[in-house]
Amino acid sequence: MKTREKYEVLVVDLDDSLIAGDVSRDQILWYLKRHPLRIIPTLLALVTSRAALKDRIAQEHPVIPDQLHYRQSVIDLIKRDRALGIKTALVSATNDRLIQAISTFVGLFDVAIGSSAHELVKGSGKLDRIRREFDHRPFAYVGDTDIDLLVWRGATKAYVVNPDESLEKRVLALGVTYEILHD
Repeated sequence: MKTREKYEVLVVDLDDSLIAGDVSRDQILWYLKRHPLRIIPTLLALVTSRAALKDRIAQEHPVIPDQLHYRQSVIDLIKRDRALGIKTALVSATNDRLIQAISTFVGLFDVAIGSSAHELVKGSGKLDRIRREFDHRPFAYVGDTDIDLLVWRGATKAYVVNPDESLEKRVLALGVTYEILHD
């Protein structure tokens, strides 16, 4: 196993990592309930331009940050790293308007980056964005799902939120130092 634990930036994902839940999924369901006749165009948009769809829905249905359930284990990690002088970032495929509002509410992030109508910050695109934003400095990443394996592969340390056995084995196979966060 590689021992490359030291990092300068703690990058945190939103859905099912910082919060228990998926903001984008909940917004899309809200949108479809409110606009049932738009189901076919919405489903097509999910396939062709997910970022543009998230942007349109975020304009119509803003998230209220104080109504989200924040994971205490992740909040504690962010506070600990900030106390050590480590820069913190909220980086998510969720729309940037919502990410900015959540970041402001939480008050623990130095940087907040979300998707726009033109850029979906997810998977390898998220890794590329993190590297550009932080000049390829070593970073730790807090995530919770298979798509995060692409980001953990480039991270110095992986924090894995509530993984099942299969995900934990795949993180272990990456050779990156990791820690499990339970909530």
